Amino acid sequence: MLNGSWPQRLIDTAARKSLVLFVGSGVSASCRNSQNQAPPTWEKLLTHLADAIHLTEVDSGQRATFDRLIKSRQLLDAAELLKYSANQHSLTSDLIRALKEAVQGPPSDPFLPSDWHKSIGDINPSVIITTNYDKILDSTHGFTYAISSYTNEDVDSQIRSNEPIIVKLHGSIDEPSKIILTRSDYARLHRDGSTALDVVRALMWTRTFLFVGYSLSDPDLQALLQDVFAARWSQNVSPHYILISKETSDHAQEMFRHCYGVSPITYDDRSGDYGLKAFQEFGERVSEIPPYATST
Repeated sequence: MLNGSWPQRLIDTAARKSLVLFVGSGVSASCRNSQNQAPPTWEKLLTHLADAIHLTEVDSGQRATFDRLIKSRQLLDAAELLKYSANQHSLTSDLIRALKEAVQGPPSDPFLPSDWHKSIGDINPSVIITTNYDKILDSTHGFTYAISSYTNEDVDSQIRSNEPIIVKLHGSIDEPSKIILTRSDYARLHRDGSTALDVVRALMWTRTFLFVGYSLSDPDLQALLQDVFAARWSQNVSPHYILISKETSDHAQEMFRHCYGVSPITYDDRSGDYGLKAFQEFGERVSEIPPYATST
C-alpha cells in the first residue's frame, strides 16, 4: 500500500500525457447547485429512484425485496428490480425523468463542476474514461475533449489520434435507454460495447491507469475490474493505481492489489472531499516537471 505518497513513475506518466484517468461517482458527488444540492452516490441514487416511482405504493413486496438488496449492497440486483418494476407498471418514463434530474440536477438549477473537475483539467490527461452518466465533466470550462460513448465503434481510432477524449463507458444521460445501470445492462455492454472494452483491455497493457472517485465496494469498479483486469493481470502489465480512503481495511487493499494488480494510494477522508486534496497535491507534483523531463 502507498500511504499518501505519489509514485514518481505515476507522476512522470501524467507529465508525459500518457495517463488514463478513470473517473467515478465520487467526483460527481462533489458538485453542487445553487441550492447546495449534490448528485447522489450509488446507494442513494437507487433509493431516490425507488421513491420517485413510488415503489412502496406500487408493490410493497418488491419494495421489501429492494430494501433487502440495498442493505446487503447487492446494488446491481436492486437496480435490476427497479427497472423491471418500472417496466411492469408503465413507469419507465418516470424512472428516466427521475434519473436525469438525480444526476444532472433540476433543469433550472443544474449541478456545476467542482474543484475536482478543475484539478482534472489542470493535469489534462489525454484519455479520461468515466462510468458516470452525467454531463458535468463534459461541460467543464476549458475542457476541449471529444466525447465518445461505449456504443461508438470508432473509439479505438479516436484514442489513437492522440486527441483528448472522454469515453463514457456506461453511456450518457442523453441516451437513457443505453446507460449501464443493472446486471443485465452489463451483459449488453459486452454485446454492444465490445470495441470500447477491447480498447480498455489494450490500454491496460500499455498505459498506466489512475482510478479516482471510487471506493473498493463500488459496483461499477468491481464489475469493470472483474471483466477487464481479473485473470489478465501479470507482471508484464503496466502499473495501475486507485485513490481511496485510508479507512479502507488493509486486507481489502491487499486483496485489490493481489487480485487486480491495482495499487491503492490512500488519503485522509475526514475532510469528506473524496481525496481532492491528495489529487491536487498530485497535480502540483506533475506541474513541477518540465515537458519531456521525466525520470527513467
